[in-house]
Amino acid sequence: MCSKGKAVACDNIVSDYYSLVNKQKEIKSFRKKLKDKKKKIAHVYWDVKYNLAKWTSNIIYKENNISLIGERLGNTANDSSYFLFDYIQKNRTEVRDEYYYVIKKGARTAVNLKGMKNVLSYGSFKHFMVFHAAKKYIFSDSMRDVFFHWKDVAEEHDSKGKYFLQHGVFATSRAAGYYDCNSMMRRNELPDKFIVSSDIEKRLVCKNFDFEPERICVTGLSRFDRLPKNNNVKNKKVLLLFTWRDELSSVSQDRFIKSKYYKKLMEVLNDENLKSILLNYGYTIEACLHHKMSQFITTTNGESTFKVYSMNEVNVQDLLIGSDIMITDFSSASFDMVYQNKPVIYYWFDEVSFFAKRGGPLIDPLKEMPGPVCRNVNDIAATLASLFENKAMVPKQYHSMYKQFFKYRDNKNCKRIVSVIEG
Repeated sequence: MCSKGKAVACDNIVSDYYSLVNKQKEIKSFRKKLKDKKKKIAHVYWDVKYNLAKWTSNIIYKENNISLIGERLGNTANDSSYFLFDYIQKNRTEVRDEYYYVIKKGARTAVNLKGMKNVLSYGSFKHFMVFHAAKKYIFSDSMRDVFFHWKDVAEEHDSKGKYFLQHGVFATSRAAGYYDCNSMMRRNELPDKFIVSSDIEKRLVCKNFDFEPERICVTGLSRFDRLPKNNNVKNKKVLLLFTWRDELSSVSQDRFIKSKYYKKLMEVLNDENLKSILLNYGYTIEACLHHKMSQFITTTNGESTFKVYSMNEVNVQDLLIGSDIMITDFSSASFDMVYQNKPVIYYWFDEVSFFAKRGGPLIDPLKEMPGPVCRNVNDIAATLASLFENKAMVPKQYHSMYKQFFKYRDNKNCKRIVSVIEG
């Protein structure tokens, strides 16, 4: 209990405390008002930029044959959209429309576009103008590949042609709630044409994603045109490539390190028995993180004796061509290896939770996977040793399965895609 003399001090402490609390509330309120004001200013600036670009585009871009291409939110030039644009740049006399590619200024793979015409900086005023002028949009992931604020302006541009190049073969994962017809329609991203690689994939997409057959075009993916079609040259490399996980794409570094995903990735890269087998057969292993997990590249590289790349910083196709064998979980990039007649090992360590979130495979996981499914690192090591003994060739039981996923192997996928877009 305070004495009379101490009571004054106690009152001062209480008064100072409430004064401090009120001060903090005032600061918090001021910061919120400042943040809201900045948002309003940014919105007004964006609105002026958008509408000014709309008005200007009507004057500068009077031609009505413009198509705008992009991929991965403008972060890369190394996937389906890039390979189609590269083909167009090299075969300009064979195309009728005017094509533009949009990419962020600081993107690592923007170097692939060096010397090409009609390359736009993502988010620039010119990008906005071409977006308005374009009559067709071509994307590999979502419509935000060509314009970040697509959902805010979709209704205004919904009548324009949309062409979904996609970025893999739909078979091992269905991306539930994203690429089905209903989901794409709700995002105003329903494509006029949906590109696939085989009649089997077309049937799977129609059956599981509820698309009408006439919307699905069997042309083959644009990036497959650059892949070799045999497995004669051996580079003595194994590529480890896991797909992304929704629940990890925005977590802290600490939480990522504690995840099962990271532990299993490191287990493959650092297992002593597996290292010994690789060494005995003169092989090495490289890993590549999905572009949605690229923020963890420094952490992952620091814990591995082998090189780890990020999809945002490297030409993934070079890794696929330069590897003899792939180890993956559910990545559709495994079909780039299948196309090259190279073996694929599937490592399923969290399939129950993965399929619960993303949907199960479109093919029978027990009978139709184009490679063995392993459950632990010991199984992977044993399977690798067997493949090494067989000179890294595809086991005979998968030969017929490999053929069914591709209708064409003639390096004319891009040509067929352009015909679909301009037809």
